Amino acid sequence: MNHLPYEDWLFSDDPILPEQNNELQIHLRECDSCRQLSESWVDIQNLLHLPHQVKPQAGFSARWQTRLEEQARKNKHRQSWIMLILTGGVAVFLLILMGVNIFTSVEQPLQLLLMGTNKLIEWLSVIKALNEVFSALVEMVSIMIPPVWWVLFAGMISLLCLLWFYSLKQLIQPRRIIL
Repeated sequence: MNHLPYEDWLFSDDPILPEQNNELQIHLRECDSCRQLSESWVDIQNLLHLPHQVKPQAGFSARWQTRLEEQARKNKHRQSWIMLILTGGVAVFLLILMGVNIFTSVEQPLQLLLMGTNKLIEWLSVIKALNEVFSALVEMVSIMIPPVWWVLFAGMISLLCLLWFYSLKQLIQPRRIIL
């Protein structure tokens, strides 16, 4: 038996013609599956049109806010680990690539060792020279500027650091959504 027009009439939101309604009622008396379908559809429509709304349980907003913060913390933690692993992997890859490049370009390992020692000594001598220049400069400036100005300068630097930390705290601190 062809149930298609009857099912269409059952589920249609548009009104049907009186002849179609009579034909549908006759079919519903004869066909068990269409009758069950009609009864189920009426039950579902009644359930959908009930005005009863479920109220949220007590503390829903607080639980939702806590879950949201926890999820944001987990996402941030996961992103940090991903970035650490990614940058570490890239650094290791570049070090291996650099090592292979250096060892293939140097014919003798002793030559490489001597070049490295030479560069280390050069850097140590540069650091020593900078230390001497800096210490002489600090000694000269400390004699030229009175102690009161040093205290004022240190106070200003401290206030700027406090302002900087407070600004960072305000930027980093999570914002709560108040419902």
